[in-house]
Amino acid sequence: MSDDHDALKAAYGFNFPDEFFAFREFTRTSVGKRLLNALGIRLEGPFQFLDKDEAHIKNPLWASRYYDDPPEFFTVLSGMMDGLHWGYYLDDPNDTRMCVAGFYSNDAFDLSIDGDTLFEVLRNDLEYSYGSALLDIEYGNEKAENQRHCAKLDRLREHLMKHATGDRPEMGEEYTEQYKAGSHRAVVAATRESMGIVVPEALYRSIAGRDFAKHSTPQPSATLVKKCSREALELLEQGFPGAALKLGKDLWISQVGRDACFTLLERAYEALERPLLKQMLGVARDYRTFCDARRK
Repeated sequence: MSDDHDALKAAYGFNFPDEFFAFREFTRTSVGKRLLNALGIRLEGPFQFLDKDEAHIKNPLWASRYYDDPPEFFTVLSGMMDGLHWGYYLDDPNDTRMCVAGFYSNDAFDLSIDGDTLFEVLRNDLEYSYGSALLDIEYGNEKAENQRHCAKLDRLREHLMKHATGDRPEMGEEYTEQYKAGSHRAVVAATRESMGIVVPEALYRSIAGRDFAKHSTPQPSATLVKKCSREALELLEQGFPGAALKLGKDLWISQVGRDACFTLLERAYEALERPLLKQMLGVARDYRTFCDARRK
């Protein structure tokens, strides 16, 4: 495992948690394979890198990337529908604590924290699937098929709990409502994609006027972007880089504010001493440029 750990650190720039390697071993068992298949979950990114996938060996930071993945997001799993994928989310790569977030790349840009570990993500998705099937049974929708699906998940849950989440007896909606991840994150300000920013409170001050996280339109005017960006960068110079970080993240999917977004985040990552995120910002920018060129 030490060699794999070092290889991933060299490729991705951070230390993968021990649970990643335990999860990888679990997915190689017959139970793990059946569970992934039942939930329609695929192993991505670092899993493919360790399996010597050519594209991931050649460019690991690019191969499993999605267009709107923020710099903090490193894809590890994907689902079946609407570009669903999960990734380790690193607010600060200098902090070994992380969580696993997910979102649908073909739907609204809204991230959720689905676990502190990959095992918790798997359990969470199992219980969502279980709860959905129970609801369909209640409404009489494909009752026999959903009953078989629930029975299969019951068996797989039992095996999963022998590896992880064994202290969580709840099922279905009761489980998904009971357990929330990411409690270690000290969010100081909300952002449009629902993740917020994690910086020391003393390094954040809000800009005056509009809070983009509280408005539904993703396309603010160029004039407003310029005004707010100028204020955020002034606050950064005064010792409040959190202002630039927040605004940059709020503008992440804005076409009008794209250049300003990259400038804000680059300056914020520099001030916060998060060089890996600055590097990933460059990767994201290059990947978007590549995708945009292919669409023309």
